[in-house]
Amino acid sequence: MRRKINKGSILVTALAVMALTAGISTSLLMRQSIEIKKTELMLIQDKLFSYAQGVEAWGIGELLKAASSHPKNQQADDLTQDWAKPYQPREIDGVTLTGRIIDLQGFFNVNTKLMALRNLYILRSRMLPRNI
Repeated sequence: MRRKINKGSILVTALAVMALTAGISTSLLMRQSIEIKKTELMLIQDKLFSYAQGVEAWGIGELLKAASSHPKNQQADDLTQDWAKPYQPREIDGVTLTGRIIDLQGFFNVNTKLMALRNLYILRSRMLPRNI
């Protein structure tokens, strides 16, 4: 009788070890695939950042060209100059690059307006009588 009990416990132990080994190997394989994907994404991010720097360099070049082509008496820029035209789309390594320089001088910053309103509210609240 004792031999049957030993054979059964050995079989259960072997199955438990196999299940544990399968779980650990699955976990390691999943971690490895996640790390590979993270590396791929980092490489793509670096590549796209380089492309963005290239478009930024184009913009700086356009602005420098526009600044050097101004006659000495003309200090104003307008939206008909070359720098205001969009960068023509170009495909490099399967990525389409495009860009545009926008003159922000005519816009106003909403954050500064909100801060001014906040300061005005604080000032008015300080001027109100305290015992109302």
